[in-house]
Amino acid sequence: ALGFGLAAVMEGLADEPVLARSLALVGDLLSSGLQVDGVLLTTLLDVFAARGRAVKAAQVFELATGEWGVKPQVATYNAYLKALRAGGLTGQAVEALSEMRSRGLLPDVVTFNTLLDAAGEAGNDALMATVREEMRKAGVPRDAATFNTEIKRCARTKNLRYALEMLEEMQALGVAPTDLTYATLADACGKAGDVGLANRMSEKISPDASTTVRRMAYTALIKAHAVARDPAKALEVAIEAKRNGVG
Repeated sequence: ALGFGLAAVMEGLADEPVLARSLALVGDLLSSGLQVDGVLLTTLLDVFAARGRAVKAAQVFELATGEWGVKPQVATYNAYLKALRAGGLTGQAVEALSEMRSRGLLPDVVTFNTLLDAAGEAGNDALMATVREEMRKAGVPRDAATFNTEIKRCARTKNLRYALEMLEEMQALGVAPTDLTYATLADACGKAGDVGLANRMSEKISPDASTTVRRMAYTALIKAHAVARDPAKALEVAIEAKRNGVG
């Protein structure tokens, strides 16, 4: 029953458009004798992030860490940052990092990756460089997600050369590329119209990769052929994707 009640509250908080009514749901939860602690707050923020409810996440986070007396941990801030990123509130995400440190909490790789991705989504290359430097100074090693985020930004800016440099660097550091790495690289190749390289990157993706990743690879190949002005081949790839259940 308790689990069902928590799930209902979290769904209601995320979907209710009026904050006052959302908070009334929390009031019902508190009156039942259950405390809103860091774990519950983190879960709530994860729900907000999944639904792109950044403004509501910010409102509830402020109330929870203030009036409700919840002491956030690193995981709480990471969930909060993901919600802010989902809503495009990059400035507030940067402020959250400062607040996190003021509480004596040390950012981890998830913290920095989320900020890096937020900066990339906002097209803020200067902020990405700042986050990179902060990560270096904090002694937090980059992981595959860090490089994937960097490569994704390269794909958007059609900077294939730098994307390939990122691949070389991650391999030199002993960070194993993932299926998403290769799919994102294929996307960069596709936007650059490099059909051969897009094919080679797509071929490195494992057969049991997720549908999302496989769709990315097919889309990259279609883009590559389109940029290379070969619509017939682009159509052929699109038909193959549909035949394989990812069209």
